[in-house]
Amino acid sequence: MFVVKVYVEDIVGKLEKIDMWKIYLNIKTGSFVEFQDDYNGAEDIFADDTHIDEAALENVFAIEDNWEEYVPLPSPYDMDEHTIMKSFTEQLDDPDSRLDLLTALSGNGALQRFKNTVRDFGLSEEWQNYRNHALRQIAEIWCEENQIPYQYKIKTEE
Repeated sequence: MFVVKVYVEDIVGKLEKIDMWKIYLNIKTGSFVEFQDDYNGAEDIFADDTHIDEAALENVFAIEDNWEEYVPLPSPYDMDEHTIMKSFTEQLDDPDSRLDLLTALSGNGALQRFKNTVRDFGLSEEWQNYRNHALRQIAEIWCEENQIPYQYKIKTEE
């Protein structure tokens, strides 16, 4: 059923914006189909008579007509970014940054507080590398669970 291998880096790129989009992989072509997360099917596209998003409509119909050819990428819930942030925080050596980041992760607005605290401690690059590694792992597991062959564009050190 699978014609091509997908690149893990391409999946990671899509996972980085998954909170705002529904994204599906066409398992025959290896291409991605995406539309804003607030579409729940073709009927939503017609809800606003003043504007019909032709590309989104095309994508929704493609998925509805050929659903067996499409696999949805992991949802934000599946990815659990909060756990990734907590895991990053717990592996830090500096107790001050660790404590401040753990504190930032509690309550409403945790994501923005976490990002600000990461920046304040000069950990942005380290956080981005850690997050990218976690997203690569999520992409690999997703491919394996869905029996989708994958490869890397760039050699990884793992």
